[in-house]
Amino acid sequence: MERPILLIAIRSDSYEQLQSGPHFKDIPQYLFSLPPMAREQYKDVIEGPAARQTAAGKKLWVDPELTQQLIEDAEGTDALPLLAFTLERLLKDYGSDGDLLLSEYQDLGGIEGSIDKAIKAAFANPNAEPAIPADGNQRNSLLRRGFLPWLALIDPDTDERKRRVARWQEIPADARPLIERLIAQRLLIRDRRRLDDGEEAVVVEVAHEALLRQWPLLSRWLDEDADALKSIHAAKQAATQWSKNDRNPEWLTHRGERRREVEELLQRPDLDRLLGDQGRGYVRACRQRDDFDAAEIEKREREKRESEQRAMEAEKKRAEEQAEAARGLTRRTGVGAVIAVVLMLVAGALAWWAIQQERAAQRSLANNYWTNGRNAEKGNNPITAAHFFVRATEKYRDKTAIESGLLKLRTVQMNRNLIALDAILGHDHVVRGAAFSKDETRILTWSRDKTARLWRAEDGAELSRMGHDDVVGAAFSKDETRILTWSRNNTARLWDVGADYDFPLEYLALRVEVLTGTTMDRIGNVEFLKPEEWKAKKKEYDRIAREHAATCRYPEANRYLKRKREAAARALEGSSP
Repeated sequence: MERPILLIAIRSDSYEQLQSGPHFKDIPQYLFSLPPMAREQYKDVIEGPAARQTAAGKKLWVDPELTQQLIEDAEGTDALPLLAFTLERLLKDYGSDGDLLLSEYQDLGGIEGSIDKAIKAAFANPNAEPAIPADGNQRNSLLRRGFLPWLALIDPDTDERKRRVARWQEIPADARPLIERLIAQRLLIRDRRRLDDGEEAVVVEVAHEALLRQWPLLSRWLDEDADALKSIHAAKQAATQWSKNDRNPEWLTHRGERRREVEELLQRPDLDRLLGDQGRGYVRACRQRDDFDAAEIEKREREKRESEQRAMEAEKKRAEEQAEAARGLTRRTGVGAVIAVVLMLVAGALAWWAIQQERAAQRSLANNYWTNGRNAEKGNNPITAAHFFVRATEKYRDKTAIESGLLKLRTVQMNRNLIALDAILGHDHVVRGAAFSKDETRILTWSRDKTARLWRAEDGAELSRMGHDDVVGAAFSKDETRILTWSRNNTARLWDVGADYDFPLEYLALRVEVLTGTTMDRIGNVEFLKPEEWKAKKKEYDRIAREHAATCRYPEANRYLKRKREAAARALEGSSP
């Protein structure tokens, strides 16, 4: 790389403007990372320029104790700017004798006191030229008008406080004497420059941005005006982009509340002047766009209301026409309407009479079953009695009668030592169907309560519930680990119920089923018997089967074995009826 002949130092947030500047487009640029300066390098910052001045023939000696004190005091975010400001004041006020001493630094007030001392010096001797108000409140009021919003801004994206280069003519005339005094203390800088629009003008700016943070009075003013300064700065930026893009409406980004906020801020004359002609034109364009959009919305709403009104009037007219037609029809068919009402009443009465007759017939049939059951019980035929009691209970509609029937059925069971499955399988609606598993230890039911349910046959305990709207059927798979349900809603569902309900292999099971007519409801018990108990009771079960063969059966005990073993098979040999 060739030796550079010029070095330019620029803020990183302003680098884009440097890149896009027409005067620099042909200059090659090289990327060089410049990390923050380490504190141990501050000694070179303090003594290096003095050594160069001495080498150039103008002696300047820096007291080593001063160097050490400056390094210790230079802390915080604004360390380097405050250090530079302090060294500048030391050189200006005390450097004419060829040295900078610790005592002179202490007299200056140190780094923290350098700005405060400069401010106090600026406002001392109010009557000296340029004259300023002697009253502190009046002076601060003028100073605020002179500083804000002209010499400081707040970035709306980062909330960072930055200096603003102001034209001298922007500063209010009555505040300029105060600004002049701050320039004399080198807190502000004034010079003549060529601006972005190509015009040369006298400008003024803050010498060090540390002043915006380290001067408590100015910092408080910036806090109070922060939202206003950010909003105006954002509007100025948006106006610039809008202008660069040929004032395309797509670049009008201030809408609704955001635009109204800027308009309210423009009631302040200083903010109105700061925004400028271009900014005010941008805000007016934003308002026109909002007004146009609002007019379009109002137009659509008005058209919608008018359309709805026309529809309502048309509907009202049709209703009136229909009402008039109905009145004419009523007048023509008054007698027919009376006859129709009479016929409806007669039909209703006949329907009620038919329902009462049907209920009476059901009660009569239930009572007949009950009488037959009592007769069979007296004739020492408990199986037949149980059969008729079940049929009677099924026909009863009254809750008390149903409970009486069930109680009677259980009484017969206990008195006669019957083997009956008395578990109540409790669906919430009509049961549409039921099926035993192959080993008859489980019962699958489906009902109008939109469920299929799996029950343990021994005690009626619910094992699984499968929700399926309008279910009309269910079936076990071949290995009985899954259940298929189907419904009137054109769906079928497959359920996994592969739980093992095994019981000890040395036990056999016998089930007696009592069938209750066409509904095929089963009432019975499952009894688990050891082989020797089975052989002892086999004759009694054979007798039960012969007495009531039409409604009672028991399957061979081999069907109840979950796993066949040779010993169990031998025990059952010849046991099936």
